[in-house]
Amino acid sequence: MINKLFVFLTCLTLVFLFLSKDVNKILAYQFLINNIDSLSKVGKKKEYINKYRLLLKREKQLLEEKQFYKQIYILLKKDLQNLTKKKILPKEWYNIKSIEWSNKTVKKYLSSVIHSKKEGKYHLQINTYLLNDDYSALVTQYNLTNIKNKNLVWEFSRTFRIK
Repeated sequence: MINKLFVFLTCLTLVFLFLSKDVNKILAYQFLINNIDSLSKVGKKKEYINKYRLLLKREKQLLEEKQFYKQIYILLKKDLQNLTKKKILPKEWYNIKSIEWSNKTVKKYLSSVIHSKKEGKYHLQINTYLLNDDYSALVTQYNLTNIKNKNLVWEFSRTFRIK
């Protein structure tokens, strides 16, 4: 009876993991990882245990990614504000027509920081690279080109570290 209750509570925790906010997901994830071996002792099939492990691992990766890009978003926004305040950005920066991101994931989280204008005359290409696989730093390379003649007007690189 206790074993069945444990399995039920563990499955309930798994459901809670996928439906809850980030902090609760971390707690639920840690609970399941700590107790997932006990599930195999109460008769759960090995394939289900491995399936849960993979789901939990992927969920943890997505959570880490989301938290990382939230922090990078704040750093990037502050950096652009400082560059504007110190007048480091070129005048062409305020006349961007199109923005191209090298990474779809980065675009999803950071695209709202940089704005474009319909009547702009310049194209901004933003190349981004994770410095490490542990989501500790992001390198950004800005290339601003004239749309008409394709000449590079300005380039700039930044590294954002969170750990």
